Amino acid sequence: MRPIFLLSTVIALSILTGCTYQPARIASVPAIVIDDDRYDRAYDREDDEDRWERRREREEERWERERERREEARERAEERWERRRERREDMHDDWEDRRDDWEDRWDD
Repeated sequence: MRPIFLLSTVIALSILTGCTYQPARIASVPAIVIDDDRYDRAYDREDDEDRWERRREREEERWERERERREEARERAEERWERRRERREDMHDDWEDRRDDWEDRWDD
């Protein structure tokens, strides 16, 4: 029983030691930092406002294109409906003409 207790104690201590000892954070040599000004640009308020402004403009342009597309589609649908109505009227007129011709034949 004693070796099992000893083994579990060693494992627990090694886990706790591994969690607390982090050589990357304790090292005396500082980390290498490459300053490419990205941090400042990423958190620049003016740049952020410019990005939001550009995004808003793009959204407005997209909405305008969508509105124009819907209007054009509605106009095309109205034109199709008008052509169909005219075609129905023409077909009805042709039918009336044929009917009148047929009646005239029987009247003779």
